[in-house]
Amino acid sequence: MNRADWYPEPGKYLAAIRKGDAIVAAGGTVRTFWANPDLDAAGWQAEKLSALDRRINLKGGIGGTGRRWDSDYQRHLRLDACSLADKLQRRIIIHQWRTDIMRKRFSNLLSDWRD
Repeated sequence: MNRADWYPEPGKYLAAIRKGDAIVAAGGTVRTFWANPDLDAAGWQAEKLSALDRRINLKGGIGGTGRRWDSDYQRHLRLDACSLADKLQRRIIIHQWRTDIMRKRFSNLLSDWRD
């Protein structure tokens, strides 16, 4: 199985879970992503429960986990958004962005350090 088949619409998701269950029941191992290790029966069960928990929390509107949900990251993102608004409205000079999203999307708006 590859990750492209992992979190699609519910019908495909259930089919992927059943396929993984069948592989594990036959004594095989399941790899959810190319960089992840093979999962035996206990690992597969833990992965299923973890994935189910993530899907329930996502649908329930409960905040996610990871770097982008961190309070510092959110604060830096808000500061970058304010800097972008200032750049567009008041034409201030911006030398660098604090977050990777802003660096990817708005790197063309950065001023040179010599300005």
